[in-house]
Amino acid sequence: MEDFHDVTISLERVNSSDLRKDDWMESQMQSRIGEYLVTESRSIWVGTWNVNGRRPNDDVAPWFQSSPNQPKLASMYCIGLQELDLSVENFMTGNSNSLEGLWIAHISSAIQRVTSGSHSLLIIKRLVGILLLIFVENSIKSDITNIATMEVPVGIMGVMGNKGAVAVRMDWCDTSICILNCHLNAHAEAVERRNQDHMEIMKKATFYVSDGEVERNLKLVDHTYLIWMGDLNYRINLSYGQALSCIQREDWESLLAADQLKIQIARQLAFTSFIEGPITFPPTYKFSAGTTNYSGEAKGRTPSWCDRVLWMVNERAMGKSGTFTVPTEYPKIDQISYGASWEILGSDHRPVFSLFNLGTVRVNGTSKSRIWSYLHRAWDQVENSQRPLLKFRPILENGIVDDLIPMGIDPNRKEIRNNIDFGIVEYPAVVTREMMVINAGNVPARFQFVPKMNSKSICQPWLQVAPMGGSLRPQGELKLTFTITINNWNAAPLNSRKDQLEDILILHLDGNVDYFITITGKYQVSCFGNSLSELVRYPGAIRYSEPLPEGSQSKLQLPKEIWRLINYIYASGVDQPGMGLKTPHLFMTHNSTPASILAVRDSLDTGTDFPSGMDVRTVAETLLKFLENLSEPVIPFIFYDVALQCRTFSDCRQLLAKLDPISYNTFYYLMAFLKQLLQFSADNKLTPESLAMVFSRVLLRSGNKNSEGEGVSSAVAMKNRIDFILPFLNPN
Repeated sequence: MEDFHDVTISLERVNSSDLRKDDWMESQMQSRIGEYLVTESRSIWVGTWNVNGRRPNDDVAPWFQSSPNQPKLASMYCIGLQELDLSVENFMTGNSNSLEGLWIAHISSAIQRVTSGSHSLLIIKRLVGILLLIFVENSIKSDITNIATMEVPVGIMGVMGNKGAVAVRMDWCDTSICILNCHLNAHAEAVERRNQDHMEIMKKATFYVSDGEVERNLKLVDHTYLIWMGDLNYRINLSYGQALSCIQREDWESLLAADQLKIQIARQLAFTSFIEGPITFPPTYKFSAGTTNYSGEAKGRTPSWCDRVLWMVNERAMGKSGTFTVPTEYPKIDQISYGASWEILGSDHRPVFSLFNLGTVRVNGTSKSRIWSYLHRAWDQVENSQRPLLKFRPILENGIVDDLIPMGIDPNRKEIRNNIDFGIVEYPAVVTREMMVINAGNVPARFQFVPKMNSKSICQPWLQVAPMGGSLRPQGELKLTFTITINNWNAAPLNSRKDQLEDILILHLDGNVDYFITITGKYQVSCFGNSLSELVRYPGAIRYSEPLPEGSQSKLQLPKEIWRLINYIYASGVDQPGMGLKTPHLFMTHNSTPASILAVRDSLDTGTDFPSGMDVRTVAETLLKFLENLSEPVIPFIFYDVALQCRTFSDCRQLLAKLDPISYNTFYYLMAFLKQLLQFSADNKLTPESLAMVFSRVLLRSGNKNSEGEGVSSAVAMKNRIDFILPFLNPN
């Protein structure tokens, strides 16, 4: 017989404190992690360079050999380039294949020379001018699995790829690693925009990973190591002369005190939780290409550390063998060197590099299974028949737990109801409420949310719940989070009053006990997130009037909201009334505050006048937001793929002839307005191409959240959308 003496003592303690089996098993496996976990140290070289649209002429091999503390070749080389191609065609279409191929071949050749052929290209990821290449040692390729890539554009209107990020994630044995290359917005005064770019990338970046058994959606922070490099474009808040004087004295401390990125991190406004090694080298921007001279004085561009490498470490290691905590005594990450390559002169930036030693882990599956089986059999000797008990306490908006609401259940009852009230919810919405769940019993409590009868869903589409299940020790507490998200994908039933913010969630507890949590809220009906066909049924303000019957002959020809916005643009002006069409760069700038756009939207919803003195550019931006947030675009989803295939003006007009009358009227009304705008192009600086680029994105949208169309890349889809709109803006 097996001797369970060493774990039986532990199990007796477990029984007295009433832990669940899974909790105890996890704890025991963690305590014996040294018996099945092998730790290894791996080196990663990371380099970032803004090539300023230049062709590859410099020998970049010295870049990969620049680290003074690099005794041998790194296991992995990660190269991030920015501004691969500055041509207008590349900006409009995302096509920079010619320079991309040259740079890939150039860098690959240098890597082959440096490594004597021991490394090969693992992955390529590009977004317009942002390129990420990863080379790995051939002997470790089999250790790298679950590779996934993603891209997040944050350029014009938040979608153009002239700025943004690309990233690659992988499991190196049982350690997850993410490498990200970015290019953030430029200019010294755009600090807040760069902060916003960073937050948008952190929020939107998602990897879809499947290892054949489990599908996971991973965010950037879900990796053991996240290395973030690129042209972050943060500048130094000194004059050109002051900065140059500090550089000549090698006074890095004074420069770092004025470094925008360091300031933002200290204020916790961007890159919180990220680490950057000591900077002991001169600023890497801006140089005269081909020289060692700084050259930004004429345009007021102070020498700056635009090109950076930062990293983040997650305490939890997520790999293909599951989630576990790495032993605390094992080093996570060590930056060996951080510097720049000064002999490579082909750009106005200098290449930056950093060498890291990373601690990776490998699970011995045989040893782990043997230990798990041993502990499992040991637990089976212990019986646990007690019943758990839960209590619920909603958390008020000020963070205080409301003790006045009755909680818990009577042991003789099988259910209890608790209420979460979201109050008034406006479009667009991401509103969260929280509730504490407490295990008031003497044994562990295991729970999960389950679907209602005759339903496959746990909750309504606009509601998200986290966590969906879990376990609690006796007297243990857990916070439940309930989030209502309203956007143009789910708002239509709410705006048409066919749906209400009401739901009942069922929380099932082991022991055949169900808890019912009621979700309530009052949704403010809005023209945003609505449909054209619904809006034309409202001759009055949508928030306060009832819609006309479906078949009414009194319906509007197009939504009055569009007419009000365009009429305001006609009647307004930056310099003089009635000159709104002459406003420079109308629809091209997006500097309006969310509050001002919401103020215009509220005027549309309530039928009141727009706020006095409202900037015509804010109204123009609101028009774009209105069209972008329609639940069904002006050209309906079913015609999207057909529209992308239109090759002649005749094809485009034939497609429009198939639209319903409301969509047809709206499209031609908008085109007529844009053509009038172009009559003042000398003043407003607008072109048919620029207007087509902006409006094609909101008038033509794919019905698939994750796809641009059948077999169509994002760059090709963008060009085809623009080509569809352009003929209607032609003066002939």
